[in-house]
Amino acid sequence: MRYTPTQYAKTLYDLIEESPKKSREIVRAFAAKLVANGALKDLRAIGAAFEREWYSRTGTTPVEVTTVEKGSMSKKELEKMLGKDIEFIEKTDPAVTAGARIKIGDYQIDNTLARRLSDLKNALAR
Repeated sequence: MRYTPTQYAKTLYDLIEESPKKSREIVRAFAAKLVANGALKDLRAIGAAFEREWYSRTGTTPVEVTTVEKGSMSKKELEKMLGKDIEFIEKTDPAVTAGARIKIGDYQIDNTLARRLSDLKNALAR
């Protein structure tokens, strides 16, 4: 029987949740099982499914903030605005120049200077 990446991810999560102190051994045994089942090619998909499972079960929302330099926005500010627990992922991108790009789960807010200039250019071209 062939297992889906989601099935593998849920199983791994359940095993680790059951015995968190043995997580290192569990992951090793799990990796050996993936090799034995010829499922290593699905490792990225399993990792993505595990991440989704973790966010779902912990009730945490991933929030990725991209700015020109770190420290422009704080986790506490975002949690206060959103009214929920978040996992704060801060990235830098020199192309941002000014403003910020914020991804909340699958939703993206792009308030960068580059995007605003692009919008202005498109508006003037009409």
